[in-house]
Amino acid sequence: MSLRTTARGPVDQAGFTLLEALVTLVIVSIGLLGILGLQTVSIANSQSSSARSIATVAADNLADRMRVNFIGARDGEYDGIDHPSEGGGNGPKTCTVASTCSPTQLAERDAWEWDAALDPALPKGEGHVTCEESVGGDCITYRVSILWSERDPDRSAGVADPEISQCDNDDPMISGCFQTVVRP
Repeated sequence: MSLRTTARGPVDQAGFTLLEALVTLVIVSIGLLGILGLQTVSIANSQSSSARSIATVAADNLADRMRVNFIGARDGEYDGIDHPSEGGGNGPKTCTVASTCSPTQLAERDAWEWDAALDPALPKGEGHVTCEESVGGDCITYRVSILWSERDPDRSAGVADPEISQCDNDDPMISGCFQTVVRP
């Protein structure tokens, strides 16, 4: 008995390669959409991180101004800063060696210059300061709040005007708000 092997001819597979190509295209498209989503989130987080860094530097700037004008800071002259540069203009009196200022005038000028520098650095940036703790009539700690507009899923769609109420949330990572306590 002899075993014979028979060779089969090629099986008709018309269209099978096209189906494989379409499935591959769908899988690659889904992967690319995922990568695009990650890139979008990465850009948004980078912008948020950059804004927080700018706000931190701005808060340090005001703290340094308070330390320079210690008498004005102690007397509460920085209390109640509420976006003083909003109206524009040149602001309060400029203090120079030739034209000295009182601690009150220096605090007004500091507040105006500090707030005016926030708007170009942060989108719709604005600054607010309140006295946190007083001892014997002297303000010894201030709360510095810096606000800016940022797209946030918890607020209305798009970029909204910042409001101080967005800092009243107990969440320290609330979008568009940086707060710190300063002891001049």
